[in-house]
Amino acid sequence: MSVFLRKYGVTLTATTAGSVKVRLSIRTAAGTAFATSADWTPAAGDVKVSKDEGAEANVGTLPVYTNGQWCFVLSAAELTAKSVHVRVDNALVEPTDFTVETFGHAGANYPTVYSGGAAGHPLTGGTGSDQVDAAGGRVKLADVDHTIRSLTINNPTGNALTITASASGIVVTGDTDAGGVPAVDFASATGPGMRVTGSVGIDADLDGDVTGSLLGNVGGGLGGNVAGKVLGGGGGTITGTGVRAVDASGNALATAASLTSGTAALGAQLSGIAGGTNAIHTALAAGTAALSTQLTNLQGGTAALGATLGSVKANTDPFASMISANKFTAAALENAPSGGGGGGGLTTEQAATLAQIKTAVTSKRRT
Repeated sequence: MSVFLRKYGVTLTATTAGSVKVRLSIRTAAGTAFATSADWTPAAGDVKVSKDEGAEANVGTLPVYTNGQWCFVLSAAELTAKSVHVRVDNALVEPTDFTVETFGHAGANYPTVYSGGAAGHPLTGGTGSDQVDAAGGRVKLADVDHTIRSLTINNPTGNALTITASASGIVVTGDTDAGGVPAVDFASATGPGMRVTGSVGIDADLDGDVTGSLLGNVGGGLGGNVAGKVLGGGGGTITGTGVRAVDASGNALATAASLTSGTAALGAQLSGIAGGTNAIHTALAAGTAALSTQLTNLQGGTAALGATLGSVKANTDPFASMISANKFTAAALENAPSGGGGGGGLTTEQAATLAQIKTAVTSKRRT
């Protein structure tokens, strides 16, 4: 009886690595020659399948004669067992049977992988492709087509890192390292050291210092110090009774509740300042308008004063000419009327002008 090794739960095909069809030569009933399609046409009931010594059932796909051999195709369901026994029973051919043992699955006869993921070759000793380095204790993961459920890795300091698959996900457990070497160090020269995606992201406690940036939301508590900026993206908030603001020395300034009430009070103050500013603006606008009116009036008065001064100059210029020509004699000046008010005398303005003329004439005579 022949025994074949095939992947657990994978339908046999002509080219799938580790899952190629089973090819078998079957003799005629007389035993003098190999049977061909001319000797035997398989029918339902001619080929039986038994999984793990269970009850036999008709094979799902009957064998086909191709290129000198009979090709057997077993389905994925028929290969979900540790051992699959196939039996051929027809009067036209010799009784024939073979067994398929599975690998590469926890339910397989051989849970450990026995073939490379790309080429389907058996793994051998060595350091090349599809080889296990026995001395180094490693194998290229690219060459292994297998689900790893538990893996223990020793780092250079002798501390073990264990990666285990569980119903809740992947569990990474590292030993305590007194030398300060991290149990897990996600490092990358060109991109993020670690990226966690999903609807939750990271649902865990960070018991240590975070020297990088946290770009997502923190739903738990921060028990340590935050040396960088804490930014709420527009609508973000910082809440909790333990939240507090501190100064450069670490002294508490206020609790979250105090900050909330203080912010409200500050908002009220700012509103009051805004109202006062508006009132000042209104008063300044009114004062500016009044000042503009006064300046307009002043300009008008200045123009009128200029006209009056022009008229006075026009009246006094002839007197100045007469003084220069010595047309005013001492006797005339002495006999000129004086005084102000009524009674035919000079007005106050006329008396002042006459006094100025006398002074001017006297001064000119002396020179």
